[in-house]
Amino acid sequence: MLFASILASAVGSGVAAVHMFILVGFFGMTALKANVAKRAMQLVATGLSVLIFVIAGFVDYKFAVVALATSIFGGYIGAHIAIEKGNKFVMNLFAAMSLTMALLLIFR
Repeated sequence: MLFASILASAVGSGVAAVHMFILVGFFGMTALKANVAKRAMQLVATGLSVLIFVIAGFVDYKFAVVALATSIFGGYIGAHIAIEKGNKFVMNLFAAMSLTMALLLIFR
Protein backbone atom coordinates (compact mmCIF):
# COMPACT_ATOMS: atom_id res chain seq x y z
CA MET A 1 0.00 0.00 0.00
CA LEU A 2 2.86 2.38 0.70
CA PHE A 3 4.15 1.92 -2.85
CA ALA A 4 0.66 2.53 -4.28
CA SER A 5 0.33 5.71 -2.19
CA ILE A 6 3.70 7.00 -3.35
CA LEU A 7 2.85 6.17 -6.97
CA ALA A 8 -0.53 7.92 -6.71
CA SER A 9 1.11 11.02 -5.25
CA ALA A 10 3.89 11.09 -7.83
CA VAL A 11 1.89 10.37 -10.97
CA GLY A 12 -1.58 11.68 -10.20
CA SER A 13 -4.92 10.84 -8.71
CA GLY A 14 -5.85 8.50 -11.57
CA VAL A 15 -3.35 5.99 -10.23
CA ALA A 16 -5.18 6.05 -6.88
CA ALA A 17 -7.50 3.44 -8.36
CA VAL A 18 -4.63 1.05 -7.70
CA HIS A 19 -5.52 1.39 -4.02
CA MET A 20 -8.96 -0.05 -4.68
CA PHE A 21 -7.55 -3.00 -6.61
CA ILE A 22 -5.02 -3.74 -3.88
CA LEU A 23 -7.45 -3.41 -0.98
CA VAL A 24 -10.19 -5.45 -2.65
CA GLY A 25 -8.00 -8.00 -4.42
CA PHE A 26 -5.22 -8.66 -1.94
CA PHE A 27 -6.80 -7.73 1.39
CA GLY A 28 -10.32 -9.02 0.66
CA MET A 29 -12.10 -5.81 1.65
CA THR A 30 -15.48 -4.88 0.28
CA ALA A 31 -15.58 -1.91 -2.05
CA LEU A 32 -17.13 0.28 0.65
CA LYS A 33 -14.45 -0.58 3.24
CA ALA A 34 -11.68 -0.20 0.66
CA ASN A 35 -12.98 3.23 -0.31
CA VAL A 36 -13.03 4.33 3.34
CA ALA A 37 -9.46 3.10 3.87
CA LYS A 38 -8.33 4.80 0.66
CA ARG A 39 -9.98 8.07 1.68
CA ALA A 40 -8.33 7.96 5.11
CA MET A 41 -4.91 7.68 3.47
CA GLN A 42 -5.73 10.49 1.06
CA LEU A 43 -6.94 12.72 3.90
CA VAL A 44 -3.51 12.62 5.54
CA ALA A 45 -1.69 13.43 2.29
CA THR A 46 -4.16 16.20 1.42
CA GLY A 47 -3.91 17.71 4.88
CA LEU A 48 -0.14 17.92 4.63
CA SER A 49 -0.36 19.44 1.15
CA VAL A 50 -2.85 22.07 2.30
CA LEU A 51 -0.65 22.95 5.26
CA ILE A 52 2.34 23.47 2.97
CA PHE A 53 0.34 25.67 0.58
CA VAL A 54 -1.10 27.75 3.45
CA ILE A 55 2.37 28.32 4.93
CA ALA A 56 3.69 29.31 1.49
CA GLY A 57 0.77 31.74 1.00
CA PHE A 58 -0.61 30.07 -2.14
CA VAL A 59 -4.21 29.63 -0.94
CA ASP A 60 -7.10 31.68 -2.35
CA TYR A 61 -9.38 31.53 0.68
CA LYS A 62 -12.56 32.58 -1.17
CA PHE A 63 -12.16 29.66 -3.56
CA ALA A 64 -11.00 27.34 -0.77
CA VAL A 65 -14.15 27.89 1.34
CA VAL A 66 -16.43 27.15 -1.62
CA ALA A 67 -14.37 24.08 -2.61
CA LEU A 68 -14.42 22.76 0.96
CA ALA A 69 -18.17 23.26 1.35
CA THR A 70 -19.00 21.57 -1.95
CA SER A 71 -16.59 18.71 -1.24
CA ILE A 72 -18.20 18.07 2.14
CA PHE A 73 -21.70 18.20 0.63
CA GLY A 74 -20.77 15.94 -2.29
CA GLY A 75 -18.99 13.49 -0.02
CA TYR A 76 -21.99 13.34 2.31
CA ILE A 77 -24.42 12.66 -0.55
CA GLY A 78 -22.06 10.16 -2.22
CA ALA A 79 -21.49 8.25 1.01
CA HIS A 80 -25.21 7.92 1.65
CA ILE A 81 -25.87 6.72 -1.90
CA ALA A 82 -23.03 4.18 -1.66
CA ILE A 83 -24.25 2.83 1.67
CA GLU A 84 -27.85 2.68 0.46
CA LYS A 85 -27.05 0.99 -2.87
CA GLY A 86 -24.42 -1.39 -1.48
CA ASN A 87 -21.12 -2.95 -2.42
CA LYS A 88 -22.16 -4.26 -5.85
CA PHE A 89 -23.28 -0.79 -6.97
CA VAL A 90 -19.98 0.73 -5.81
CA MET A 91 -17.92 -1.89 -7.67
CA ASN A 92 -19.96 -1.47 -10.86
CA LEU A 93 -19.64 2.32 -10.69
CA PHE A 94 -15.91 2.02 -10.02
CA ALA A 95 -15.50 -0.32 -13.00
CA ALA A 96 -17.51 1.97 -15.28
CA MET A 97 -15.51 5.05 -14.26
CA SER A 98 -12.20 3.21 -14.63
CA LEU A 99 -13.16 2.06 -18.12
CA THR A 100 -14.30 5.55 -19.08
CA MET A 101 -11.04 7.10 -17.87
CA ALA A 102 -8.98 4.43 -19.67
CA LEU A 103 -10.84 5.10 -22.92
CA LEU A 104 -10.33 8.82 -22.54
CA LEU A 105 -6.61 8.28 -22.06
CA ILE A 106 -6.37 5.98 -25.06
CA PHE A 107 -8.39 8.04 -27.53
CA ARG A 108 -7.35 11.56 -26.56
